[in-house]
Amino acid sequence: MRNPDRELAEQLLGERWTPLAAHFVLFVLLAILVWDDVPPRVPLTWGAAILGLSVLRVIFWERARRRHLPLRKITTMVRVTMLALGLVWGLGGALLIRKLPIGDAGLLLLGLTGLLAGGLATLVADEWTFPIYALAMFLPLVIIVGLVGPGLFDELGVILIVIYIGFTIRLHRRSYRALRQQILTQAALREQERQLAAAQEIAHVGSWEWDIASNTVTWSDELRRMYGVASDAPAGYPQFLERAHPEDRTRLEAMIAQALATRRPTAYEWRCVRPDGEIRLILGRNVVVTDSVGAVVRMAGTSLDVTDQRRAEEEIKVLRGILPICASCKRIRGDGGQWEAVESYVREHSQAEFTHGLCPDCAKRDWGPPA
Repeated sequence: MRNPDRELAEQLLGERWTPLAAHFVLFVLLAILVWDDVPPRVPLTWGAAILGLSVLRVIFWERARRRHLPLRKITTMVRVTMLALGLVWGLGGALLIRKLPIGDAGLLLLGLTGLLAGGLATLVADEWTFPIYALAMFLPLVIIVGLVGPGLFDELGVILIVIYIGFTIRLHRRSYRALRQQILTQAALREQERQLAAAQEIAHVGSWEWDIASNTVTWSDELRRMYGVASDAPAGYPQFLERAHPEDRTRLEAMIAQALATRRPTAYEWRCVRPDGEIRLILGRNVVVTDSVGAVVRMAGTSLDVTDQRRAEEEIKVLRGILPICASCKRIRGDGGQWEAVESYVREHSQAEFTHGLCPDCAKRDWGPPA
């Protein structure tokens, strides 16, 4: 079973481009907001640091994805890069917020909270990356707001910021656990499907399911091998009838219709004609699934290739009939009128083999001690 933490890390590495665009758009909006209130070099320096780190993050994450680095290296790299990015956002915002009017400062704070909400959505695949990023971004703001005092935000503002950070981190942990459980569940289902496919291949039993509401049919891999069709070939009721021998199709349609009408399990044999022309004898068993009001919602079944079994049974039946045998030499007359040794005839018409020896009476008679 695949490591779920590795799969989560790969999902996180896949979120390398979208945040770059979000950071760029948000910075442009904030730069326009603060342009008239601070010297131009301040937002430009801030923006260069943000965009530079964002681009480096994309480069590092892309290399990690392509090189399939060990999980520990990926985790460390992701957390360090997000820590640096969060600090740049937080420190820059904390320094600017002191120089802005109350309204612009509130908009700056609102933009940062929006960025944090975006981080919550994109960093959910790692347990600690988002908390590191959130604290790196907002702790400088909390400190600065606390130092500035009532002229900008009062103690209530600090409390609200702390509550918001705690709420988002708690929400992230819930989302992370839910996502990890989903990964584990999917991995368990894939393992069960693999085991089922292996068991079907060993037992030569195929399975199928027909969802009547959506009119979709699924065939197992072993069933496709049994029918002689490709793994990506279309599956459905018409394709099933196409594989059936022309002389069996009407009977099969009648049996399936009767099963749907009576809701009872059915078992039947039919001849499957493979695309290469080979005919195989299939034993099918179907069950009908109904909902709470008795309406048919699904039909499922299994198919077993009994060709070799039926051939063996036919050969055994030949030996159960009356066999002409010579009373003197004990040879058997075959269907063509030729006389054959017992061993040759039985070996040809069955899967039996012979081993020669002496019974106790013959051994005593022919090989007993001299008088």
